[in-house]
Amino acid sequence: VGWVGIVLRSSGGGVQLELSDGGRAFDPLAHPDPPPPAALDEAPIGGLGVALVRRLTRGGRYRRVAGENHLTLELRPPPS
Repeated sequence: VGWVGIVLRSSGGGVQLELSDGGRAFDPLAHPDPPPPAALDEAPIGGLGVALVRRLTRGGRYRRVAGENHLTLELRPPPS
């Protein structure tokens, strides 16, 4: 059984999200986006979560501290 920590902070008109867990080391910011498919019917199911998170955030930072993953993301403000 694992655990996940979630912290939301207001920061300068935006929102900062920090996710932490005790799982194996994984830096999603270093994970490459998959190549775009040549056609929609060739698109694989799944594997787009990291790319989606990148598009919904302004940036982030990953740290591995004392056997824990810590991912901090700056969320994009909603469109006006």
